Amino acid sequence: MTCLFRDRAVHKPALFLSTLSKKYVLLLLLILITTSAHLTAPRKAGGVLLSNSPVTLTNNRPGVQNVATDSLPESALGRQGQSTAPLVSGTEQTKTILRFKWALTATVLLLLLAIGIIIYSRRQVYLRTTALQNLLNQEKKLRHSLQNSEEKFRSLFHTSPDSITLSSLDGNYVEVNKGFCKAIGYSPEEVLGKNPSELHIWRDMAARKRLLTTLERTGHVENIEAQFRCKNGSTVTGLISATIMEIDGVPHILAITRDISTYKKQQKKLRKAEQRWRNTFDAIGDCIIVWDADMHILQANRAARKFFNSENPDDGQYSSALRGQSKDKPDSPVAKTFLDGQPHCAVVKDKKSNTTFMATSHPVFSHGNTVTQVVQIARDITKDLALEQKRILLITAIEQSSETIIITDLDGNIQYANPAFERHTGFSRAEVLGKNPHILKSGKHNQSFYHQLWSIILSGRTWQGKFINRKKTGELFEEEATISPVTDADGKLINFIAVKRDITHERVLEQQLQQAQKLEAIGTLAGGIAHDFNNILGAILGFAEMARLEIPVTCSAREDVEEIIVAGQRAVELVKQILTFSRQGKETFQTIRIQPLLKETFKLLKASLPSTIQLKQHIDASCKPILGDPTRLQQVILNICTNAKHAIGEQQGEISISLHQKTIDTAKAGEFPPLPSDGPYLELKITDNGCGMDQQTKDRIFDPFFTTKPKQQGTGLGLSVTHGIIRQHGGKINVISSPGEGTTFYIHLPTTEDRPEELSELIVDPFPRGSEHIVLVDDEKLLVELTERMLTILGYTVTPFSDSQLALAWMQDNITGFDLLISDITMPKYTGMVLTEKLLALRPELPIILCTGFSEKINKEQAAAQGIRTYLMKPVDMQQLAQTLYQVLHHDQHSPR
Repeated sequence: MTCLFRDRAVHKPALFLSTLSKKYVLLLLLILITTSAHLTAPRKAGGVLLSNSPVTLTNNRPGVQNVATDSLPESALGRQGQSTAPLVSGTEQTKTILRFKWALTATVLLLLLAIGIIIYSRRQVYLRTTALQNLLNQEKKLRHSLQNSEEKFRSLFHTSPDSITLSSLDGNYVEVNKGFCKAIGYSPEEVLGKNPSELHIWRDMAARKRLLTTLERTGHVENIEAQFRCKNGSTVTGLISATIMEIDGVPHILAITRDISTYKKQQKKLRKAEQRWRNTFDAIGDCIIVWDADMHILQANRAARKFFNSENPDDGQYSSALRGQSKDKPDSPVAKTFLDGQPHCAVVKDKKSNTTFMATSHPVFSHGNTVTQVVQIARDITKDLALEQKRILLITAIEQSSETIIITDLDGNIQYANPAFERHTGFSRAEVLGKNPHILKSGKHNQSFYHQLWSIILSGRTWQGKFINRKKTGELFEEEATISPVTDADGKLINFIAVKRDITHERVLEQQLQQAQKLEAIGTLAGGIAHDFNNILGAILGFAEMARLEIPVTCSAREDVEEIIVAGQRAVELVKQILTFSRQGKETFQTIRIQPLLKETFKLLKASLPSTIQLKQHIDASCKPILGDPTRLQQVILNICTNAKHAIGEQQGEISISLHQKTIDTAKAGEFPPLPSDGPYLELKITDNGCGMDQQTKDRIFDPFFTTKPKQQGTGLGLSVTHGIIRQHGGKINVISSPGEGTTFYIHLPTTEDRPEELSELIVDPFPRGSEHIVLVDDEKLLVELTERMLTILGYTVTPFSDSQLALAWMQDNITGFDLLISDITMPKYTGMVLTEKLLALRPELPIILCTGFSEKINKEQAAAQGIRTYLMKPVDMQQLAQTLYQVLHHDQHSPR
């Protein structure tokens, strides 16, 4: 609106002039017309009507003009006049003509003046209009530029990450940006129109008053640090700059604050880190000096300042031997490092103090890979060199020793190690020089062991004993050591020398020999008696079962027979344990899931455990399957839980069984025995809260025939068999126990990605029957008679033979006259394998079951490969025989059982 009014004000003079000139022209025209009318009007003179009109003279002659003039002769006028009025006098007429001329001239002049004024006015209007239009265009551009600047300022104002506020001189907020709201936590509505003192934003109001005072005096302040309180009560530190500016003639305060809280925290951490570095730098006992590229000392630690007795590194007191001459003439490690950028080590001597240093220099690179500084570490080895000269002959002699020899100072720090030490431990001499032998510590010895060792050698005596140490690779090894004190000429203790011999291989061979002897004895015993013993047990158990079937339940003799069966079964289990432990060959297992096996085992345990023992389980159903024998794994669980039951005794107790899957790194196996390879393993953990074991007992629990039970309660083979089974499955077993704290067994079994085999269909009837024709061959007549009776009771037709040669001849003549063959493996004349080979050549689909008391010549896989449906381990009870026949004849089970 201001512009509009200004436009009208500018146009007003031009419009006025234009309007005035038009009026003036009209007025002049009106005057001209009036004057003309006045001059031509008739007048009276002396009673005579005078005409103001000029006299018209008519000249009819050619070439003569009609003129009106007062100079004509009066006679001519009389002759020529045509008017009827009386003639006016010549003087009056002349005056009239003159008046007309002047009026006409004046009118013309006024008209020309009016036209000039109009032209001039219009020119001025045009010029003023052009200037005004230019002014308006410039104003429009300025207004557009101002608008853009205002938009840019507003955008910068609101998008700035810094806090920006605009307030009046009394402190009330007029405008705040988003950075302010984000930093303080208030919304614009909460702060606009309010004073910082009302919101309690400033933590120190005195600081705010000082800032306002400075601002009023100077008009601006820059980088004033202050603390502000946020809406949530937290505190931020800001760097504030402010200035006074006028808006519409009113002074305002524009303040910009940058949040430097993070910077302050980082600065504080940096100061602490710098102080820690300085304390560490000064705590090092060696002289440490930092040199710049001009070979000037930048820093020196306390040890260096103390040695050179100078706090100022550049006062000339520091050794020129450490400094060197220049980078162009490298005669010290520092100069060499500046020259090639590589670490250097040298023995340098300070002539002034007669001190010898072991000086080591290390480069510090810039981003351009240029050496800008060198850190030099200088150790005073003057005394060490003196002692070294005395030991040089001894060291030369022991360099070639095959036994480990190390020499330490009184604190145990290694001063010398021979090449044998490097070969046995894997550490180089450079790595261990100046370090303590505890780098070999394995954790197998307690503190009292080392305390006793130090007590002996510090008293000047020689210590002898054995160490279990750890190599650089983490491998444990055993050493037989002798540590002797070394004294000087005055008898003062100055060093220790240790001579050690690695006996790991000898101990391993000794243990292997002992274990081999045990296994050989057990294997020989088992192999020698198993077959015959199982035949005897088979006869005892078989006839006892037959007798039990025929004795009435009410008869007392039935109980005696049942006791015979129980005793025979115990004997069978004992033989199985011996055979399991002595079995050294690699087994081939089926893919199974261990969770169902544990479920079945829990049922057996609940039935056998007393009510005072609570059984708990924590089974991970997602565990992968394994390759194994479910029967043997169940035997492992039962053996361990039986031991746990005896450990708990009559007290209230708990046995917990858990199963989880773990990925094991053999390099970090810790206290557990190393497993064959890395990868996923099932961890089966069995824990009891029984009496526990001491270390001596724990070391022998897997030894054959070792037991802490009375003679009537154990044979000492349970855990030995368990150990053998787990080893055959490619796993490891470990035990953790302490007296009074219970026992935990850890069993690790490798998993497989194979799909588990389908479990065979359960047989509901424990004695399924049949009507097929079965040929029975065994060289033990008692077993032939016993098995025949069992088969007959089960409904089968039996053709028995105790001579394998006769049996083969009969079967060859009647190859289709029977349905199944049951044969012993070990027999005179023809073995069971020979019978199988000859019969299957004639009748490939013939079902054959082999029975054995003990045989190392065949296993399940070999039997399946030769066409044998299954084989049974003697002694075979009636239930096992019935179920096996049912499966072979009615379910076509082709895999050995």
